[in-house]
Amino acid sequence: DNALKVRQRAEQDKIIETRRKEILALTQKVEAGSVRIKVLDAKLAANDQKLAERQRQLASAQRLLADVRQKILVAQQTRNEAVRQSNEVKNRNAQLESENGLLETKVAGLKGDVEKINREMGDLTKARDEIQQALVVAQQSLTESQARLSSTETKLSETERDLLKLAAQYKLDSEFYQALSQTFEKSRFNPLEFKMGDEIARQPLPAGLSGVQAANALDAFIRVVRAEASKRGAQAAGKYLEADIVDHTDRTTGGTITSQEIKNRLVRDLVKASTDVVIVAYSSLNAFAGEPVSLELAIYPNPPVYRAGQVLAETKVSGKKTAPEIFAIVSDFVGTKVKARAEQDKMLPRVGADVQFGSISSADILDLVNRIREADRTVTVRALADTDTRAGDELRLRFSLR
Repeated sequence: DNALKVRQRAEQDKIIETRRKEILALTQKVEAGSVRIKVLDAKLAANDQKLAERQRQLASAQRLLADVRQKILVAQQTRNEAVRQSNEVKNRNAQLESENGLLETKVAGLKGDVEKINREMGDLTKARDEIQQALVVAQQSLTESQARLSSTETKLSETERDLLKLAAQYKLDSEFYQALSQTFEKSRFNPLEFKMGDEIARQPLPAGLSGVQAANALDAFIRVVRAEASKRGAQAAGKYLEADIVDHTDRTTGGTITSQEIKNRLVRDLVKASTDVVIVAYSSLNAFAGEPVSLELAIYPNPPVYRAGQVLAETKVSGKKTAPEIFAIVSDFVGTKVKARAEQDKMLPRVGADVQFGSISSADILDLVNRIREADRTVTVRALADTDTRAGDELRLRFSLR
């Protein structure tokens, strides 16, 4: 697995390097295009200035041409009256015509310049549009490459975090299983004392505990749990006692949460509790006799659920049936209707126990069977809470007949 992840990392690095080169090339192309646009814009501005100057010259020439034509008209109108000055007028007229020809030539040249400038402006505008379009395409390609690079870097970071989490979890598991390996051969031939998730012990605690009181209560409860685990065959191994809280791996950060940090969090939760609670110890792994039990502690609200004498469930039983038949009916009544009522009312079940919400002795059931048979008729059997009962308490029952 590590070799595969190393190859994957190398491939990801190669992809990232390729994307970076693509981005560099695109960036250089964009910069070159930007420079060319600036040059073209400068040339376009110069041509704009030249065109404006040619247009001013054209306007001036046109005004001058109009003035000359007006003078020719005046000269023609006064020609008959200027016979005596005909030679002078002819010379002047020829001169004006010559000037007019020069001006018309100049105007034609200026018009040609204007058309040429207009064509150049069109070419420059087209070239600028092409460069801008290429710049947009290059920018889009650059954005896509950056997005791919960001995605690759994100996946790389996620892979690195997963590796850190696996490494941390492997370290914690190695430490615990190294301790278990010391008793492995012996414990494999021993009975399974606790399945994963089985409850070991529970302890009700009041609200309003101080930090010191909460810490002392937690330590005392853990000692009770160890005693119970030891009574059922658990033994210490390595640095772990008969029942112990082991270090955890934080699923979010991948870091190690020490057993002391877990205890500190439990103490804080006990101090913050505004109502009575019950703390329950579970086995977080399958545990065989002869090895330590890994503990998971949970804190639950412990509100009052039943008052003493409160009816939980009832059923009808015929006293004419045989004792075994009545015994079976009563046992099924306790195991189904009473259990369903306890679940409905949020009683806290004892995980892994044969009876999850409490028990009734065989002697009590036999006594009830005899009472039903003595009635010799169909009676209503009611199951009542024997005492005031909270969610985390053992449910003690008594029965009445009607």
